[in-house]
Amino acid sequence: MSVCFPDDLPKATRKREEAISTRKTVEFRARLKKKWTCVDGSFQGQAWVSIMYLPEYDENGALSRIMSTCTDISHSQFSEHLQRKRLEEAIEAKRRTEAFIDITSHEIRNPLGATVHCADLLQDSFVDMKKLVDTLAKNCKGDEGQQSTIARLQEHLTSGVDAVETILSCSMHQKRVTDDILSLSKLDSNLLQVSPSTVRATEMLDNVSNFFAVEAGREKIVLETQLDDSLRECNIEWVVVDPGRITQVLVNLVTNALKFTKTSKNKRNVNVRLGASKGPPADLSVKYAALENSSTKAQTEPETNDAIYLWFSVTDSGCGMTEEEQTRMFNRFSQASPKTYNTYGGSGLGLFISKRLVELQGGQIGLASQVDVGSKFAFYVPARQTTKAMDAPKPDLPLRTKAAALTQDFTVASPASKDQNPSDYSILVVEVSFGILAFHVLLTNDPRTTL
Repeated sequence: MSVCFPDDLPKATRKREEAISTRKTVEFRARLKKKWTCVDGSFQGQAWVSIMYLPEYDENGALSRIMSTCTDISHSQFSEHLQRKRLEEAIEAKRRTEAFIDITSHEIRNPLGATVHCADLLQDSFVDMKKLVDTLAKNCKGDEGQQSTIARLQEHLTSGVDAVETILSCSMHQKRVTDDILSLSKLDSNLLQVSPSTVRATEMLDNVSNFFAVEAGREKIVLETQLDDSLRECNIEWVVVDPGRITQVLVNLVTNALKFTKTSKNKRNVNVRLGASKGPPADLSVKYAALENSSTKAQTEPETNDAIYLWFSVTDSGCGMTEEEQTRMFNRFSQASPKTYNTYGGSGLGLFISKRLVELQGGQIGLASQVDVGSKFAFYVPARQTTKAMDAPKPDLPLRTKAAALTQDFTVASPASKDQNPSDYSILVVEVSFGILAFHVLLTNDPRTTL
């Protein structure tokens, strides 16, 4: 007791009493008054020992003595302290790295949206200009000089269209990567939440079809969306699900389907199908991926009488996969094979995020594939059927109706005197297209301008 660090004396006394009362060997750690210095002199602190109390009793069962042993463990304590400190530093460094990646991804995604929007406008302009030049070429067949100039213009316009398509393709690829990184960060931080809302079941399929119509047409891929007969049999129109998360999964699956189908030399078909069932569907002909957390499904399974299951399938006629490649498809940062990135690109995150999003909603996702035939991905999520008018979203007013209601009787008065210079009026028109805001400012000197 004379060499024990004062702060650890109560612990040493308490452990001694414990050894006497329980008649068992007791071991604990305590500091000593003396200092311990690391070999290289980089650290100095209290010396640590491991103390063991061994009570001994006589023939009558009375305590005769307590034998104690002390083992110097200063070095191991220092190692544990060093490891703990490095672990804390590593966790903090990881947190800062994730925060930096999140901020960077946000900063990258914002200008990418503007790039895609401007590239779309350029593409439309180039296409219109090319049509005008082609028309001009037909009207100037006899003039060789103009024909030469028109031919050069056609070459420039064709190369411009190709360049814009490349910009669009690269920008969309970068945008998908940044979106995947942000989704993955939210998943790791448990920030993604399921937000069910009332939606028409067929709208989710229509949105995906509209979103990829241009890309599919550019790659000469037949993109089909079909409603399974089970929707009619279950009499399903309005459902309560999280349409945003479902659409995100569908976008990932259709993006992959188009990517792996555009290099197909034979038929190029991508089929997206929607169906429903009263229980988890067992006839989708896919092998489901193992659940990440078995408790996730139980938390979100519907328990009401109007519970149903919506299922989606995406089938393509692409290159397909082997059995070994299929086992890696839903792993983090994993692709079918090392050559996949060189040929098709991608980050190996889309399917992993899709799996987590489906499981977050209480469903499962799986796939079936055959080399040189194609692949099929399918998933299902629990939902709730609703037919109540109050559950359905209120029909929104058309844009023109809203404008008329807002601008009714809103007319700028004319100046009282003709000699008085009219004021300049600024009118801000906001156009929303593909989630991108484009701001157009119209300046007019007409004092009678009506908004």
